[in-house]
Amino acid sequence: ETIKIIVERYLAPHLLGTDAFNVSGALQTMARAVTGNASAKAAVEMALLDLKARALGVSIAELLGGPLRSAIPIAWTLASGDTKRDLDSAVEMIERRRHNRFKVKLGFRSPQDDLIHMEALSNSLGSKAYLRVDVN
Repeated sequence: ETIKIIVERYLAPHLLGTDAFNVSGALQTMARAVTGNASAKAAVEMALLDLKARALGVSIAELLGGPLRSAIPIAWTLASGDTKRDLDSAVEMIERRRHNRFKVKLGFRSPQDDLIHMEALSNSLGSKAYLRVDVN
């Protein structure tokens, strides 16, 4: 709700009547109008880029100079907290060639237990997988 309020009350009034194709001008206007609130400003920027790209009949990637890659790696979340279940899930994703990057949710147990869990995953998966943690 906060982003919606920032856009409607504080950003939109400054942008109404301006050139929607002038995205950099809109960014400058928003910077002067509101301090912080990067998420609200980013939402407006994305909407303006989408509008401009659609009007020109190109993708946003093409509008910004062309795509840099054809695909991006996506991480699969391992959040059961059970080492065997998380390992089985990771192995399945690797074998199905769906994912080899994993975000491991930690922080539900003691730091020592989390470390044991991560070491077991890392030792079992080895170089077949990239692991990162999300602690909360």
